[in-house]
Amino acid sequence: MATVNLDIALKMLENDGVYPGDPKAYSIWRYENQFNGDHAYSICYDSSAERSLLMSDACRNKVKLWDRGFGLTLTGREYLDKGGKDGEPGTNR
Repeated sequence: MATVNLDIALKMLENDGVYPGDPKAYSIWRYENQFNGDHAYSICYDSSAERSLLMSDACRNKVKLWDRGFGLTLTGREYLDKGGKDGEPGTNR
């Protein structure tokens, strides 16, 4: 599992879960981190990494954006269309 910034997450959403030079992801998630509530992005490369993310109390309000079996989720499509913005203007929330 890797934590990445918004730019990398968007690039992977645009490229069907692939970042140049890396293996294809298993899933891509957005969550609120426990320290300041900001959005963070997690790339899971297998099902065990995804289970770890889902069980983590440090990652709150998890939303799956992309899945290897199904591609972009509805939320992922909306998020990509908005360039990673889904809330208040001027923020990534």
